[in-house]
Amino acid sequence: MLCIAVLVIGANKAYATSRMADAEVRLQGLAPCFGISIREEQDRGVPILKAMDVTDVLQKKSIWGFFIPKKNDHLKMPASYCAPYGQIPPGGIGDAAPALENGRMYDIYLNGRTADPGDSTMGYQARFCLFERPDGGLRLVQFAPGSPGWRQGSCSLSAQ
Repeated sequence: MLCIAVLVIGANKAYATSRMADAEVRLQGLAPCFGISIREEQDRGVPILKAMDVTDVLQKKSIWGFFIPKKNDHLKMPASYCAPYGQIPPGGIGDAAPALENGRMYDIYLNGRTADPGDSTMGYQARFCLFERPDGGLRLVQFAPGSPGWRQGSCSLSAQ
């Protein structure tokens, strides 16, 4: 019985110390791209990306992503790198990406971690919306975790 209690306590401790880090969303031309912040890299190191998933928050449905199946294939993601929406990296497997809709909230999940076994980061996540500008360009709005927009799944700029 003591052995089970130790396992449960140990499992809870391991679970409680894992973390989901913030991803960064940037515009690259007329499409979003995804990466990590300079501060995240300085604090934790450069992660190795194994998969990416973009989800429509309202439909709760994955709309695009890729994974890198081979153990030796990997994509290092320093803060200077931004993985473009719709582009599958060499060695990756995924489908064609649909166009993102104006004023719709999306969730990005980057499945990656650093080589440091002491780093408890389990991945990187962000929520964002794209808005068409009158000049034909795009405006990207990223919502902070815990903000009203994040919680409500709303692209309302007042919920930022």
